[in-house]
Amino acid sequence: MPIDQPSKFSCEVCGDPHPTSEHKAEMNPKTTNVAPEDLNYDRYETEKYDDDIRRSIPGYEEMHQQIDDVVAKYAANNKVDRILDLGVGTGLTAERLLKFMPDATLTAVDFSEQMMKGAEKRLADAKVKFLIGDYSEIDFGKDYEVIASVIGLHHQNDEGKK
Repeated sequence: MPIDQPSKFSCEVCGDPHPTSEHKAEMNPKTTNVAPEDLNYDRYETEKYDDDIRRSIPGYEEMHQQIDDVVAKYAANNKVDRILDLGVGTGLTAERLLKFMPDATLTAVDFSEQMMKGAEKRLADAKVKFLIGDYSEIDFGKDYEVIASVIGLHHQNDEGKK
């Protein structure tokens, strides 16, 4: 993202360009079992992360093929206006979702600004609202036809996975 271009990232609570986590008192109890600074995401280039994630997760391509199959069938039989991607990372899954629902608006949430930059680049041509924050602390309501959380789900404790 060029330095002079304003970021598309916004706080879910107030809409300002800062992490949603600054509003801790207004959010749900945290169920994430790791903090972004505990991970090495900020030292990863998007392309390197994408390659590593594909190689290090057994069945990664097969998992995404199953997601494609389910989403394609759902999208063929249902109108989808809003998609929520919890833990969007660099946008690999979101890009696949939008292939089947190109007119939908995607809300992309991640707690890593570096990962979000990759998603912003990958999803530049889509209708996307980028939110930086811990999705376990944000009340999104129930206004989404499709909700996805693939790789980020393992960062939730048992309560957060429910």
